[in-house]
Amino acid sequence: LESVVGGDIVLSMYSGDNNSAIEISFPTYKENGLNSGSFYTQDSFADIKDIPSYSIEGNKLPMNIYIPKYKYTVSNSRNLTANDGINYSVDKNGKLSYYGDADYFYNEETGLYEVYVENVLVESFGTERDAIAYLNNNASIIEYQIFAEIYFNGGNKNEKYYYTDGTETDGYLNLYQGKNGIIDKTKKVDFFYEKGTYVVTLFQANNIGATSNFYTFYKFAFQINSQAPEFDVIGSNGYELTNTNTPNIYYTNSSELKIQWEIPTNEYQAKIDENSIKIKSHPSSASVIRSEIVDSTTTKYFTIDTSALVEASKQFSYIEITMQYEGHNSRYYSPITKRIYFDKSAPTQTIQSLMTLTENATDRAFTSN
Repeated sequence: LESVVGGDIVLSMYSGDNNSAIEISFPTYKENGLNSGSFYTQDSFADIKDIPSYSIEGNKLPMNIYIPKYKYTVSNSRNLTANDGINYSVDKNGKLSYYGDADYFYNEETGLYEVYVENVLVESFGTERDAIAYLNNNASIIEYQIFAEIYFNGGNKNEKYYYTDGTETDGYLNLYQGKNGIIDKTKKVDFFYEKGTYVVTLFQANNIGATSNFYTFYKFAFQINSQAPEFDVIGSNGYELTNTNTPNIYYTNSSELKIQWEIPTNEYQAKIDENSIKIKSHPSSASVIRSEIVDSTTTKYFTIDTSALVEASKQFSYIEITMQYEGHNSRYYSPITKRIYFDKSAPTQTIQSLMTLTENATDRAFTSN
């Protein structure tokens, strides 16, 4: 027998106004067997203490995980709605597809949901939810039950655990924060957004009769990357400006700056909101001219003519560039602002470029290596 822990487990990634929602179902056991699906890795059945390799890396936030209460379930009709990117739900078909010989049907004549066990009508209900609840409580197969644990590591001793307690909403398990296996029922978790790694372990009832040699668990992991975007500031000499001792503060006397960022390489990464890029300069009398955004193969960039700010350096001139992700919501994302001061006494070359010039001038008698 195949041990398939879960029919449709869904990781939902969201980024603003429903336009970046992603849902992934696994495993596709009907077509490809056990070792398949979006989340499967070679570590999925490794030792329980091992950290599996990441199935998903991204930062479209928030992320939701929908884990069915029973194996072999079917999920469809996914309609995602949102309210300011904070509270949203995925409307799923909670009907369990495997109760043994039990199921429910809608009777159009009576307007009732009828539950059948071994082809015998046993109950009728006015709502689909009540019919499903009856099946869950009276006809479900205990060996197909799933329990889950999620371990989060955000670094710097920021560790958290989340557990299911067997309760469900629309056929999907509820998750609660806890510690040492003890659940805090006041801390129900609906989504995840903290930067770090998440290891999801799914357990099944597997110690009864013929199921005793089933796999006891199935693991997968995902990682949430930075909650703030990143971009480079490049001087007219082609070298990237480096931070001072204060993060995101730079000094230069370059008369032109190139602002460059990477294009996301997969659908799970958030995109910089190009329509929300803000540029602020001081003094306001020193005009700056920004070019259009140029789309290259792996990066995007625009240039800024900063010659007026160089000439105004005695007035402590500077320019600020602020970027944020699409679907920005302060609960999940942080904008980033970089300030560049203009100082005529600042070296035209960066340390790296000066090292390169030294290497070339001395026939590499002095090198950085």
